[in-house]
Amino acid sequence: MKILYLTPFDPTLQDGGGYLRSSLMWRALQSIGEVDTIVVRPGEESYAKPKDRVWCVPFQPVFRFGWRLSIFKLLSSFLGRMDWAFLDRSEILKRLGCCRNDYDCVVVRHERVARWTAAWKIAPLYLDLDDLPSESFQTMQMSQFPRFKGLVHLWLEKRWERFMARQCAGVWLCNPDKREALPSSVRKLVLPNLGHVPSADYRVRHQHNNTILSVGTFAYWPNVVGIEWFLKDIWPTIMAEFPQLVLNIVGKLPDVVKEAARRWASIPGVQVLGYVDNIEQLYESALCTLGAATTGSGTSVKVIESALFGRRVLATPFSARGLNAEKRDKMGVILFNCGEDFAKNISMLLNESIEQRDARQYAIHSYAKSAYTFTGFQKTVVDMLSGPLNASLK
Repeated sequence: MKILYLTPFDPTLQDGGGYLRSSLMWRALQSIGEVDTIVVRPGEESYAKPKDRVWCVPFQPVFRFGWRLSIFKLLSSFLGRMDWAFLDRSEILKRLGCCRNDYDCVVVRHERVARWTAAWKIAPLYLDLDDLPSESFQTMQMSQFPRFKGLVHLWLEKRWERFMARQCAGVWLCNPDKREALPSSVRKLVLPNLGHVPSADYRVRHQHNNTILSVGTFAYWPNVVGIEWFLKDIWPTIMAEFPQLVLNIVGKLPDVVKEAARRWASIPGVQVLGYVDNIEQLYESALCTLGAATTGSGTSVKVIESALFGRRVLATPFSARGLNAEKRDKMGVILFNCGEDFAKNISMLLNESIEQRDARQYAIHSYAKSAYTFTGFQKTVVDMLSGPLNASLK
């Protein structure tokens, strides 16, 4: 079987949730058949990795931003024509020196890559939608518009994602709560995010040192928004009651965030560590982790990763989206809405006996280790493709 994989990320990289999911999809597809991978990156230089069959196609997408894109989406979703506004798909095939009929299917990461390349015109399209564009718009951008204009844009995004789904033979979503947002006629499977797995040397049972760990790249703007909110509205209450606690903030800091990071580091009890080589030592000694997201979409990779490392996570309801009450309990997810909630939960964790803490952390680790595996991820990918490609998979 030959598969064409289109992604905005270099699949050999795993830094950050988006990169990791793209890499996992790449590995899963390689277990099924021969995979040609195109990294679709606007304006970037070409590169080729013949050994891994990975190429980069730089281009400037048409109608990428602003009112032109809005009009384009509106007309496309009503008229059912989208082929007049894309990078010519022949460019994709030309890069590979092959013809349209050479592929059994095309798998695409992210709606925008499918839109840029008209991927459904190459071969049957399977889209890893991951997050719904409308959810991202509603939580991150809608507040920047006047109310009526924001509602119109939200309606347009929802109509657009439903239209895009109809172009697909199948769609993967990370958040099970969002399946009903897409047409019932479209095949949908839940493909959970995965986090980085601890090494064999990692000590699940380890004494904490009064630290709370927050992990996430700050190139992803919702992480910045979440930390800003937490330090302003929640952390002062915690410092007043538990002055011995330290919040370790870990994650890559792009230049645009460094001034804010210096401000965070000046707050009592806050350490901004940036990128670290050994995250396991910080997880081992953490009392708990923090899920402070208030905007974004999908499911939080770091909540899942915290469970894999056997640590309770104090999370906003938004950070725990996509997880029902039973799963939250098994993964050690404790919700908070305000400083008082957070302080009550911290008090509970600090007053546990060592035996209670060790048992709970090990149970969380064991559950996550069995529930969030690459084998499960791979099976969901194969299950999606096994219908129309059944003969090839046997």
